[in-house]
Amino acid sequence: MEKPSANVVVSLVGLPLNDRPGFFATLLSRLQELRVQTGRPHWILVDETHHLLPVDWEPAPTVLTQELTGMIYVTVHPGSVSRAVLATVTTVAALGEDPAATLDDFARAVGRAEPHVTGEPPAAGEALLWVLDSGEPPFMLRVAPSESDRTRHRLKYAEGALPPDRSFYFRGPGKRLNLRAQNLVLFSQIADCVDDVASAHYNTVVDKSRVPAVDWNSAEHMRDVGQYQIGVIVSYNASPPVKGRGSCIFLHIWRGPQSPTVGCTALDVNALVEIMRWLAPLRTPVLVQLPRQVYDRVRAEWDLP
Repeated sequence: MEKPSANVVVSLVGLPLNDRPGFFATLLSRLQELRVQTGRPHWILVDETHHLLPVDWEPAPTVLTQELTGMIYVTVHPGSVSRAVLATVTTVAALGEDPAATLDDFARAVGRAEPHVTGEPPAAGEALLWVLDSGEPPFMLRVAPSESDRTRHRLKYAEGALPPDRSFYFRGPGKRLNLRAQNLVLFSQIADCVDDVASAHYNTVVDKSRVPAVDWNSAEHMRDVGQYQIGVIVSYNASPPVKGRGSCIFLHIWRGPQSPTVGCTALDVNALVEIMRWLAPLRTPVLVQLPRQVYDRVRAEWDLP
């Protein structure tokens, strides 16, 4: 940051979701101090603002004094962003399937009247721009296309090479395997979950081509199941697995709200993504599933949400 021409990217992917607001608040305070001393950085872009500056976040007095100028906030949930932050916004750009609804969400959050949007809905590559104090309604503009649009998500996680500390590993019984899947494509190609109780690999996810001897007659071929496009492996009946007690338990995408499973928990893809964003393995999350009557009875005693 000492060089005026330098651009810096700070990734908080390695932090648990609940720890990110505190870390970012400290970082933002330091950046504001740097601005006082050097005038830089000129702009600060905050991606997924609803995670870093949630609705219950309040800025420190030193940060508030600077009025959070030169900020660009990116979020899909403006109503979930700190009101103190939203109060500093002067211009809102909304795009997607229903940008007018996004502007309404923002207006309600800051206590403004919902803007009057007229005309046809934006087409692909268009957005609504609302200059708050102009007295004018939102207007349409065309967004210049980016040559690298979504490259990060398409390549890094799907086909690219994640570093060792961000990869999937299949260990197998007794941790005799050390199979690394550094991207989603490889994961889906090699992943078989063994549900044959006679196998030494019962209730483990393995790569069939790397196992010394295939000793099972039954396994879930995860690459062939559309509902396993994304998901969470539940550590049920593990370390070590007990034969016949249950195997291959996941959180995964459902076929529909009425579709049953045999042990797994199936959810709408958006709900599943939210859970995956919330999960922090270092905090040893626990999956608790109960009939509604039992949940109501033990909720307070077990301190359930």
